[in-house]
Amino acid sequence: MNANNKVTNLTEEQQDQLSLTINKLSSKFAIQNHLSSIVAKSILEDSDCAFELLEVYIMTAFASSGSRSTIEDSLWFLYETHFKNVTDKEMKDHIHEMLTEIFLKMEEVTPDMGFLGLADEFYSFM
Repeated sequence: MNANNKVTNLTEEQQDQLSLTINKLSSKFAIQNHLSSIVAKSILEDSDCAFELLEVYIMTAFASSGSRSTIEDSLWFLYETHFKNVTDKEMKDHIHEMLTEIFLKMEEVTPDMGFLGLADEFYSFM
């Protein structure tokens, strides 16, 4: 990139498209970060709405692409930004139970996606 924050050898139209893409990704990251903060806080504080917020977080990730990998990425983001330092076994078990319940529901609707293993995968690296 040059001093004007533009990639060299791109047309002005390509530079504009690149800038637009970067702005969209920045916005997406900001939204995901904000949502994950709300979800993590509700879980760590054992809020009454923690399960529902986690469920909405996961369903939103799935709805954005219809892909299991998007849920994996969202869970990894949640782990890296909020749960990496959780050491309390009861809290880990609680998170695992919530994820298992959510993925059981999802497995009923889309059995070919292999959602059941996600709760165990998440728990294994917590």
